[in-house]
Amino acid sequence: MKNSPFLFGFLLVFISFSISNAQTDTISSYHKHWNYYISFGGGVSLMRNVPQDIYQDGHTNLQAGFFIEKSLNKRFSIISGFEIERNNYSLDGQFIQNQNSLTLMIAPNDVKYTKLSDFIINLPIQSRIYLHKNNHKNTSNAFLQTGLRIGLVGSTSFSYRQSNEKFSESLKDYTKPLIYQWELMIGFKGDFFKKIDFLNASTLGFIYQLSPIFDKQSLTNQLTPIHFTWRFLF
Repeated sequence: MKNSPFLFGFLLVFISFSISNAQTDTISSYHKHWNYYISFGGGVSLMRNVPQDIYQDGHTNLQAGFFIEKSLNKRFSIISGFEIERNNYSLDGQFIQNQNSLTLMIAPNDVKYTKLSDFIINLPIQSRIYLHKNNHKNTSNAFLQTGLRIGLVGSTSFSYRQSNEKFSESLKDYTKPLIYQWELMIGFKGDFFKKIDFLNASTLGFIYQLSPIFDKQSLTNQLTPIHFTWRFLF
């Protein structure tokens, strides 16, 4: 888990060296256009500000959404749409509810399989910068995509197993109703690669959550995730 950022960085370096195999667009005239995508993907996550004595393992994320792209010129376009996001954080801790506050502590020996989960509906407001002239929606191209995601938190829950029974507790009352995330992705569309086709029509990058999961008044430890994702576009 600790090596995930390094492996992800190595993959991006590998992709940058592979760009020399890219197919370039053969149509020289530019046409303003709209494009529509259905996306599905996921990856691994890291959780920041967890107390050092609480062990973390196996954080995952999953996204599915619909996106609309509007080209503004040959190199630049804007992206919006909606995306649902499901995140699961496995950590050897337990959330204790105390009236209007939470306490995160090491889980007792009889509490097993502890997991924090949330469900979020996101509105992306982002832009794309293309490597080659993006003359039409079917242009084979590479791009850098970045911008904000405004998220409405649908649910947040803590689940665990104790005395051979499974329990699930809602923590929605302690979370922020809206969260803000910053996203940075490198992506490809069309038949961009000749020899590594599985990278075509996909994006790779990370999502940094600017807002902590819980209100500051609810939990002293401001848990903030970072998601590394690989999405496929259809």
